Amino acid sequence: MSNRTEEQHDMFAMQAEAPMSVVMAPVSSDESRALNAVYGEYLEHSIRYYKLDAPVVSDSYFDKLCKTLLAGWALVTHRYKDMCDESALLAGTGFQVPFHKLDPIVWLCRQHGETPLKDIYGIEP
Repeated sequence: MSNRTEEQHDMFAMQAEAPMSVVMAPVSSDESRALNAVYGEYLEHSIRYYKLDAPVVSDSYFDKLCKTLLAGWALVTHRYKDMCDESALLAGTGFQVPFHKLDPIVWLCRQHGETPLKDIYGIEP
C-alpha cells in the first residue's frame, strides 16, 4: 500500500499527464548561444587538429568540448550544425567532419595571414 496522501497522488498524476512543454523548464537563448559558441570552437579545433595538423588545445580540453556539445546537442542552432552529427562528437571521431567543404576557407585564411578561424564560424566574442 502506498504512503502517499491523496493530494500527493493527484499531483503526480497531473505531472504524468502534462505535456512535456509544461513539465520541462524553458530553454534560455543564453544556453543556446553558449552552445553555439562551443560548437564553433569545436569546428575550429577540429580543423586545426585534423586538417592543419596544428592543434592549440589539449586532447582533454577538446574532449570536454565534445561532452558539452553532446549534453546540449538539441539546443545547438549554429549555422554549420549540419557539418557533423552527434556521433562525430564521440572521443576520437573528429575526422568525420567534412573538411573538404572548408578547404576554400582554410586556403583564404592562409593567404590572409592570421585571420582567426573563429571569425569565419561566427563565434561571439
